[in-house]
Amino acid sequence: MADIVKDLIELYGSPGGSAGRGGSLRLRRFEDVSGLCAAEFSDHDSFFVTFREGMLFIFKPYVPHAVPETGTAFVDSYFYAYRELYDAKRRLLEDLKAVYPEAETCRRGYKGLLLSLGFGRLLHSTLVWIKPFGTFFCVEIIDTSPSAYSPAREGTPAGPDGEPPEDPACRTCGKCSAACPSGALTASGFDRSRCLRQRQFDSAEPGDPSEKEMGNRLLGCNECQLSCPLNAGIPGRIKRPGNDYYALFDLDVLAENCCRPGFKKSIYAEILGYNYAKPLKVLTRTLSAMLNDDPRKHLGTVKKLTCLENNYAEPLLKRYIELCEAPEKENAAPCCEDAACCEDAACSEDADCSENARGGA
Repeated sequence: MADIVKDLIELYGSPGGSAGRGGSLRLRRFEDVSGLCAAEFSDHDSFFVTFREGMLFIFKPYVPHAVPETGTAFVDSYFYAYRELYDAKRRLLEDLKAVYPEAETCRRGYKGLLLSLGFGRLLHSTLVWIKPFGTFFCVEIIDTSPSAYSPAREGTPAGPDGEPPEDPACRTCGKCSAACPSGALTASGFDRSRCLRQRQFDSAEPGDPSEKEMGNRLLGCNECQLSCPLNAGIPGRIKRPGNDYYALFDLDVLAENCCRPGFKKSIYAEILGYNYAKPLKVLTRTLSAMLNDDPRKHLGTVKKLTCLENNYAEPLLKRYIELCEAPEKENAAPCCEDAACCEDAACSEDADCSENARGGA
């Protein structure tokens, strides 16, 4: 039987070899990953592939971003890694169809397949852990024989909660539950509706009390993964975003770009992925992050954006302004010390309720 992985590596060019057909698409054998040093492991150009049960597994490990300082939105590197993985899968699928006409993106549950084929274990966080990636990886699967059957291809069956059974050894630690900022993880299980990452896909309106837990998170959280002892030895576990990241995801800069044409085709689409680079959704999350950061600090930017022509986001921006200015109106001091006078005269600018009008001292 042909070595499909070997053929693909030769087709696209092996690391250090010729550019091959794929150029920047560098493929490595998944089986060789344990022998890589930390620098090679975290190489953002590499994809790790293996062929099992008629399916091509494509892994993309990533190094999670540290949460940046205030004033900058947090976007985890998972989203950039997955966008690269998705593009790589499309290219590989196109080539595999020349040999396997029925090849398609696998329609079976990815978690169940990873477990049934012995790649790793399911943690209490419902994430799959694979040595040596830990939980910091994304995966795509191409099925070259969708109609074929084998017990392994059926995957590990899901339980009543829709997830495969977790590793029993993972139930007694409790560190991920303690680290979860929203209480989505508890000793009894995982409440997806409370998970910050899940809620980011269904953004609440700026000012919603539930948004307080988000802080400056635009996409991603990672607290459960970073607290997991099994992830402690992953090479290059935390990567500090570079200066380009801070420039792009400065909250004021991000809000302004969301309100201008072309956001879906900008560099933000390359970083967030095309499914997530939706300007109204990103703006909603950005305004919430501004409110959690320092509402008054960003008020000038938001007011300026309301002046843009044909601004589809004007209702959202005005909502932000109302939230910022409402406390000032509620806490405004009377225009004079005589409250009764203020009530009678409605404190208008023309009301003659000064000390001099009342005869003075």
